[in-house]
Amino acid sequence: MFCIFPDILAGSTYGVTYIVALGWTSSSAAGYTKKLTRNVMFMVGYCVGNLVSPQIWVPSAKPRYYGAWISMVVVSWTGTPLILLVIRFILIKRNSERRALAGEKSDEELDRGFVTVDVEEDGEVVQKRVAIEMLDLTDLENKEFIYPL
Repeated sequence: MFCIFPDILAGSTYGVTYIVALGWTSSSAAGYTKKLTRNVMFMVGYCVGNLVSPQIWVPSAKPRYYGAWISMVVVSWTGTPLILLVIRFILIKRNSERRALAGEKSDEELDRGFVTVDVEEDGEVVQKRVAIEMLDLTDLENKEFIYPL
């Protein structure tokens, strides 16, 4: 059965992991530069994959190209989902640590950060309290960031 319909089996499931990975590149990060860098890295990897993949379709494997289909199925059905599951477990662990940390803080301490407004002549630093979203912190710097799963 696999020999007759490999394009149907591989083609209909490959896009799911791509969509999940594409969504996670921006939703699981905070900070403009970090999001932009992750999206660029994802797209560079996607382009490299598109450049390399035609090389596995060698003419000597005609007419069925079993090696190419097997490699596509292995990567699409096992490799990518395994990587996404590892990322999910890492994010679950970080979320549980952050929720525990947030439970220890009072309402006054949450969602606030300090930004330096001015330095006076005597060297005293004047700081202002602002909402933490305005500081453009990355997800690793902002311990209140909860990763979407």
